[in-house]
Order: sequence, then C-alpha cells, then structure tokens
Amino acid sequence: MKRRHILFLLMLCICSYSAFATSDNHISREARTSFNAQYPGALYVKWETMENEHTYLVRFVFNNLAYVAYYNEDGSSIGFARIVPIESLPAKVKSVTESLLTGYDILSIQELVLQDEHLFYFYAVMGQCKKLITIYSDGKLKKTIKCGK
Repeated sequence: MKRRHILFLLMLCICSYSAFATSDNHISREARTSFNAQYPGALYVKWETMENEHTYLVRFVFNNLAYVAYYNEDGSSIGFARIVPIESLPAKVKSVTESLLTGYDILSIQELVLQDEHLFYFYAVMGQCKKLITIYSDGKLKKTIKCGK
C-alpha cells in the first residue's frame, strides 16, 4: 500500500504542482548533498516538503529532461520520475510498445524508478480511444488500461 501511495504521488507530481513549497533552508543538508551528488548541474531546482515533513520532493531539469525526485530527511533517495523521449527507451520496452500501440499516438512516456521497481508508463490515444500501458524495464507488461470515449 505504501509503495502504491508513493507511486501515485510521483505520477501526480510530474503533472501538477504541489502547495507545499518551501525554501531551501528548510531542507536537510543531507538531502541537498545527496541530490547535488546524484544530479550535478541540475537546473531550475525547486524543493518542497511533503506533508509528513520528513520527505522532500524536488523538481528539476537534468540533461534536458524534467524530473521529480524524492528524498528522505537523511538524504537517502526514495525514487524519481521523469518524462522520457521514445528514443531513450530500452530495446525490450520499445519492442513491446511497438506491438501494443500500433496506430496510437503516444502522448507521454514517464519513467518511474523506485528502490526495487523500474517502470515505464505510456499514455496513448487513437481517435476517441485512450490507452495507459505500464511496462517493467525488462519488457514485461505490468498493466494495460484501455478506455472508451
């Protein structure tokens, strides 16, 4: 349940803006140090404190990709999400999506990396039909949701 909650928060934060903005001086030194080591040269860095006040969310641009990352107060990384271009996908993931999304326009590809999961979310549309596909990084299909109009 906790993993699903974190997953939901990561995906929500990639698309929306949180109301819990805070200044950098309220972020632990350990979290900032860990972030700077992991993403040197990140641009447009914006830190936020989550409701529990022991978890931080940071939005930024790194290597021309938009990211959202989460850190604990002690500086350990919880995970990150980013929007990725189709050219950056692993070959196995690209192969699976080509067969599942033939005829669809891919609107967005989001990568989610947690401590023990690495997933790709595909949002696609064909006419009035929308599709959400979740694929593990090894190319195995996790879930497909196909909606009507």
